Amino acid sequence: MGAVGLVLVITGLIQKVMSDEYYCLIVQIPLGLFVVIWFIIGNVWVFTAKKTVQFSDPTNPATYCHSAVFNCAFVTIIITYVSLCCGICGEICIRN
Repeated sequence: MGAVGLVLVITGLIQKVMSDEYYCLIVQIPLGLFVVIWFIIGNVWVFTAKKTVQFSDPTNPATYCHSAVFNCAFVTIIITYVSLCCGICGEICIRN
């Protein structure tokens, strides 16, 4: 999430301290939507490229990607989904 995630965390903390929460929501809602849309676009890019990406011929820029970069993006997406599932399961267990 990087800088956008940092802004979301900071505005969340400000929201807890301030009595008027609506000003923080004006920032949080668009940024939250941006993060979700960016995550979906990243999923499409990575999972679509998985079929055609190659790691051995850097002279072919149309299909070349450094393996560390591609694998980092792929693993980060998978970890995000696993964390999301664990968080949902944990929330369900806590509520029951």
